[in-house]
Amino acid sequence: MFQWHKPTAQIQGNFLDWSDKHVEAIQNALTNVGQVVILIESLEDNKHPYGFENTSGKIVSQLAKLGYVEGHEFIIMQIPNITKVIDDQR
Repeated sequence: MFQWHKPTAQIQGNFLDWSDKHVEAIQNALTNVGQVVILIESLEDNKHPYGFENTSGKIVSQLAKLGYVEGHEFIIMQIPNITKVIDDQR
């Protein structure tokens, strides 16, 4: 079960070109941190023709083949088209 109060790695992007490098990044994050939140940016236009459901389904399917279970080692969340990030300087 995903532990909401435990340290969590964050990976953010549109993941149109989901690749072995993304899988490797998630595996490294799981090894180093223990769990991952995958944030999928909401971009649907001619350059980004796939919606959240299609993209997240592809990610869940590929990670499941490696034994990772959504809701346990990772969760996926849809986020808006973020154009500015402000770090709280922790």
